[in-house]
Amino acid sequence: MKPSTLIVAVGLAATAVGLSAGAGLAQGPSGVIAQRADLMRRQAGDLGVVHNYVLGKATKAKAEAAAADLTNTTRKIPTVFPEGSGGTSPGGKFGTFATKPEIWSDWQGFLAAQKNAVQKAFALEAVVKTGNKKKIGAAFADLLKNGCTGCHTKFREQIKK
Repeated sequence: MKPSTLIVAVGLAATAVGLSAGAGLAQGPSGVIAQRADLMRRQAGDLGVVHNYVLGKATKAKAEAAAADLTNTTRKIPTVFPEGSGGTSPGGKFGTFATKPEIWSDWQGFLAAQKNAVQKAFALEAVVKTGNKKKIGAAFADLLKNGCTGCHTKFREQIKK
């Protein structure tokens, strides 16, 4: 791909992401919260597929697709956290969670945590392609511990019932 074509493609992608984030906020905070919950549920499903592959319960092709989707969805995380969209997610399998105000008061820290998760997801995607289940398990654990949990611990709280 020519550099000029790449620049145009990146610009179009950035515009699409910005429009989708703006559309979510235009729906009101509850619209964005629903989008955020959907994205996180999608990621949980993808993680489940990769985990099932390690356990011998899913195909490599499905694990590869799920890992690629994880890389893509972790890149989208900032778009579902526009300023002013704090609130409580709908309760689900893992409980009910609320955003902490630190997401927006420490936006650079939030973005750093998200970028770390993207790197961990990309590493998982790369190792899934090898089919080495031991290495996949290690990359999976690293993504959960240092990617997902690293962000969830600082920027969300579980609502106790």
